[in-house]
Amino acid sequence: MSPLETSPTHWNDLAQNYDKVMGNVPQMHALFAEIVSHIQPDTTSILDLGAGTGNLLREAAAAHPQAALLALDPAPAMLDRLRSKLAGTAALTCIVGSAHALDLPDNSVDTIISNYALHHLSHAEKRVCAKEVLRVLRPGGKFIYGDQHCRLLGGPDDPAWVADMFALLSDKALHYLHTAGLGRMLLQVELMPKFLQADGEMPVPVEYWLDSLAEAGFPPCQVIEMAPARLLNRVIVATKPQRAA
Repeated sequence: MSPLETSPTHWNDLAQNYDKVMGNVPQMHALFAEIVSHIQPDTTSILDLGAGTGNLLREAAAAHPQAALLALDPAPAMLDRLRSKLAGTAALTCIVGSAHALDLPDNSVDTIISNYALHHLSHAEKRVCAKEVLRVLRPGGKFIYGDQHCRLLGGPDDPAWVADMFALLSDKALHYLHTAGLGRMLLQVELMPKFLQADGEMPVPVEYWLDSLAEAGFPPCQVIEMAPARLLNRVIVATKPQRAA
């Protein structure tokens, strides 16, 4: 799922240039590697929520060539790019849809992965997504989720939240300038109004996701801090219980 806009139409428009902006960001590749490292060796199916142009799923497929692949994204143009990257992968299914409304059977997927996608869901949709993930995972299956988070739960009507979010985004922008180049920094600056207005860019503190997953029925999750920790990129690993509580 593209981090650039909130409308599927815009995601379609941005599919062609998405990788030029995001493809060489070191922090993104570190997240990919961390997520893939937690996939079960014997997994038979991998679902990527907000698969975008397929960068994460391609790395997962390379590490687990035996697994059937499912790519979900709201933008058909993004999935077209994904298909080209994974050309020759026989067991690939692409699904146009949202991560909080999975049109998949109960207990049907071994592993669910996602990166830099689920913060686009509204806060209420995040809680629904957690329940959908639990429903679709097979008992013992894993949900491995990387994303950007924030320090405070709030919104544009709270000046303290706005000030803290602005400070975090400014820090991110300067970090990207030195590690990923001017283009990635300018993207972060361009996105600031959307974050500050909660307009399709709606990260939450990692605790919000942990609470949502616990509410859905997951046991306590593992949280991995990605460097630099102050930028609040985190990977959450949740395992579905073998039996319902």
